[in-house]
Amino acid sequence: MKKTDIYMLQKPVSYLPTIILLLCLSCSSRTAAVENTEAKDAITRSVKLYSSENWEIRKMAISRVVVYSGTAYSRNVILLLLKATDDPHPLVRVEALHALTRIKTESAHGRIREMALYDRETVVRWSAYKALEVYGSADDESAFITGYSDSDWLIREAAIRGLLVIDDDAVQARNVQLVISAINDSSISVRIDALYHVRFKDAGLYREITTLINNKKTGVSLLKAALTAVSGYRLDENTRNRIVKLLTHENRDVRVLSLRALKKDEELKKM
Repeated sequence: MKKTDIYMLQKPVSYLPTIILLLCLSCSSRTAAVENTEAKDAITRSVKLYSSENWEIRKMAISRVVVYSGTAYSRNVILLLLKATDDPHPLVRVEALHALTRIKTESAHGRIREMALYDRETVVRWSAYKALEVYGSADDESAFITGYSDSDWLIREAAIRGLLVIDDDAVQARNVQLVISAINDSSISVRIDALYHVRFKDAGLYREITTLINNKKTGVSLLKAALTAVSGYRLDENTRNRIVKLLTHENRDVRVLSLRALKKDEELKKM
């Protein structure tokens, strides 16, 4: 028996980690190959389905293909989705936007912005503004400003929310008046969304928020949103007294939000 054979018999365990690693790598390689083949075949089927004249089948193709966006064929998936953003049927375009939102690829960012601004269908523009929100990019500031001027309240709501999620103080500071307009929008849904998403602190915004809190006619939904927005401000005496009274409000959420606002005010006083 060779010396090396004796050594292997004496210390067989020392070779096990290497052997196991090689087996795992081989198994992983085969698994990846199988998965890539499956993805390629599935994407090919989706492309064929998308050639259908039936819009529901095209929509189904788009909803299926997005599953493979994380594979080696992600570029093929994105190309099909981008093609679908120009589909003649609005619901197929909406499905493409939903899929692109899941992927959040920068290669689709400009196209989504274009759809938000110029698509002929309201439902598509609304979906595009919601998709833009995911990026949270200052590059979309002007698009969101334009969206807020839309006559449809759903688009105004999506646009103001998208603007307010941009984490850039400069963007927020130069759009304070727009946010104030949203807080006083004709649609209560837009007003509530603006109050829940505003994070920038400004004296003008504070006046608008506290006006709602101090107005005894303000409805519960709007009041809850205003109490959320006021948290983090140093409270003036009148507003503080009003919030103290709200601690006994019949609505539990109003009571909880009032308590939070008062606690935050106390924390700020100690700073």
